[in-house]
Amino acid sequence: MSNYSFYISADGSPGLYSNDFGDIYHSVKGALTESIEKFVYPINFDMLLRYDEIKILDICYGIGYNTKSFLNFLKNNQKKFLKIKNSHASCSEPIHTDKIFVNNSDTNIGTIYTDKNFKNDSQESIESVYTNNIKSNHLHAKNKNFDKLFSSIYIKALDNDDILPYLSPLLKSKVKNNIEKYNLPDKSLEKYFKYKNMAKIKINDEINYLLLTKLVNSVKNSPNADKILQIAAKNQDIFDKSFISLFKSLLYYPEYKSSLRRFISNLHNIYYRYISNRYKKAVKDLKIGDISLDLEIDDARTSILRDNNTYNLIFLDAFSPSKCPCLWSYEFFNELFRILDTNGMIITYSTSALVRSAMREAGFFIGNSINTSGNVVGTVAVKNKSLIKFDLSEADLGLLNTRAGIFYRDKNLNGQNEAIINAHNEEVKSSDRMSTTCYLKEVKRRNNV
Repeated sequence: MSNYSFYISADGSPGLYSNDFGDIYHSVKGALTESIEKFVYPINFDMLLRYDEIKILDICYGIGYNTKSFLNFLKNNQKKFLKIKNSHASCSEPIHTDKIFVNNSDTNIGTIYTDKNFKNDSQESIESVYTNNIKSNHLHAKNKNFDKLFSSIYIKALDNDDILPYLSPLLKSKVKNNIEKYNLPDKSLEKYFKYKNMAKIKINDEINYLLLTKLVNSVKNSPNADKILQIAAKNQDIFDKSFISLFKSLLYYPEYKSSLRRFISNLHNIYYRYISNRYKKAVKDLKIGDISLDLEIDDARTSILRDNNTYNLIFLDAFSPSKCPCLWSYEFFNELFRILDTNGMIITYSTSALVRSAMREAGFFIGNSINTSGNVVGTVAVKNKSLIKFDLSEADLGLLNTRAGIFYRDKNLNGQNEAIINAHNEEVKSSDRMSTTCYLKEVKRRNNV
């Protein structure tokens, strides 16, 4: 279990500070806002909604903001997304068929594209026919549930902390700021608490309930259950009392055999009957057939090496490259390339040249993530270049070829962070590439000409 402290970020959502890394887990300007802007807005939903089943890999799950924000965004926009989903299903798509004779066709199928050239007087069969305007009921058969965004969503959550993921559904998404109680060890960050965040975001209760029911069984009869409740008891004003009670109910009833059994039984009657049933109905109203959450507590590198899934979305939210280089190496991105769908996306907050360089070396096309204010807030990596909405600038691309773009190496994906950093420093020191400082001066000079 990591050594961390809670703080309240500027949008009212709880954040975490790692005392081990001496770094924040989340932006003090808004932990929840950061998740929406950096990990949800960059998603190409038009492409994603073409799938009936999707798989998501959440690397460094922590307290689950990225997964929660994604599911919350689906819920808040489900009517709009259903229209998009159904338009994909009803509009014509390319149809491929073998051995169609044009002379036998009595139906206008529109423009025909074929990989064989033929003349009007030719009796040769057309081996491949593609059309843009055939409407066919068989397209709807791919998605029988017209009222659902997806028939299933599979989420694999990776983290090396065995407590944090279980706190996720128990935390409030809005808390009254209390700097005195939840102050940061790094006092220089406290200036950001005056930042007025315009985004009014709140995680719907049914999202937290959904995650709670998915996670609770894996912590039952575990010493960690008591640790989780102890953390909640020490930080009562940032944890939801109803969800804590429901958590206790799901954990202990009816197996709990001590003198507290009657108390837990009452909790069950009060919360499980009313709150649980209410949230079950709310979850049912989510336009999703089934959601499964697979939590794995392990080194992400080890987990991914044995993973044969293909993911549509990968959230990479590790600590900064300088703190945790093992999850930003070329070899790591090479493995992510292997498990990413052809039309999938890797989304991360990092704009580091060495990260982007490693992505490019692994075979990805890379682009910027832009927030609603038009600022660059991260990077997207894809296999399908057409999914890039915002290209890197020429200056950014050039930066990848400087010393700043020399990426981390972790040949066997088992190196220690300190060793990876030391090897990288030596490679940078001996490199004959242009220094970053000289390059930036050259860019500034060219821009001023």
